[in-house]
Amino acid sequence: MPSSSAEAGSAQVPDVLTRGVLGALKIYKAVVSPLFTGSCRYLPSCSDYMSEAVERHGAAAGTALGLRRLARCQPLGGCGHDPVPANDPWRALLSRRPQ
Repeated sequence: MPSSSAEAGSAQVPDVLTRGVLGALKIYKAVVSPLFTGSCRYLPSCSDYMSEAVERHGAAAGTALGLRRLARCQPLGGCGHDPVPANDPWRALLSRRPQ
C-alpha cells in the first residue's frame, strides 16, 4: 500500500501511458492498417508486435522496440518470424542484431 498520495499518482502514470499507446495502436489498426493488407514482411505484423511489446514491457521500452522494428521493415531489412523479446528489452534495443 503506498505511503503517500504522490506515490500512488506516480505509480499510475505508466499505466496511463501504456493504455494511451495501446489505444493509439488500436485506432491505427482500425483506420490505417486495412489499407496495407498483405504487405507485412514480419510475423507478427509491426502493429501487433508493438502492442505486444507495450503490454509486456511498458510504454517506453515497448514503443522503442516497436520503432526499432518499424525501422527494419523496409526492402533491405529482414523478414520472417520476429517475436518480442521475452526479457531485458533494453539489451535487445542496444544489440545490433534482432533477437
